[in-house]
Amino acid sequence: MKRFWTWPSAAAAVKPLGIILLISAAAFTAQGQGRNARVDDARKTEQDLMSREWNLTHMTEQINKQFKQDQIHLFPEIKKDFSTLQTTNNDLMRSVFVSNVINYGAIADAMSEIRKRALHLKQNLILPKLSDPPPVSQTEIRNDQQLKVSLLTLDRSVMSFVKSPIFQSPQVIDQTSAMNATQDLEGIIQITNMVKKQVERLKSSGKQ
Repeated sequence: MKRFWTWPSAAAAVKPLGIILLISAAAFTAQGQGRNARVDDARKTEQDLMSREWNLTHMTEQINKQFKQDQIHLFPEIKKDFSTLQTTNNDLMRSVFVSNVINYGAIADAMSEIRKRALHLKQNLILPKLSDPPPVSQTEIRNDQQLKVSLLTLDRSVMSFVKSPIFQSPQVIDQTSAMNATQDLEGIIQITNMVKKQVERLKSSGKQ
């Protein structure tokens, strides 16, 4: 039986030698700016992940407020699933997009873990049922860049789910927010299943 739980952007003319020096300096500056942009992007990603983790450490007090007395026995299981879903996704985002490490085996393991937690939450939360699961692109992942696109899609679904208004204001649950949470959860389940199959194929094909 399903249970209900909620909570929780040279100007002047110069001699040939001077021109060469200016060109060299411009090229060096452009390279430096490129590196700075990449560093800034990585720093922003890292700051976002740190913010997510801070929110996780303050999740317990919010969950306590949102549990009814007859649902307290579900707290440890659901809290673990909710937390592990996010931490596994955050660790994956940090590895791929901050450390630039793409390990097909580790990604496949992360997909299994995230999917397992999403399935647990689907079982323990009473959310509106979908007449048809949300469509998930089945385009074959042929390289790491396409893999990153799929992982970003997963990350958007995870963050949309955990930030759903139904977990913030459980006393006032509107049908639209509840349905969006269902779609996010179903999307997580489908995307993780698809990505796992694709990275296992890439790994077996010897591309890593």
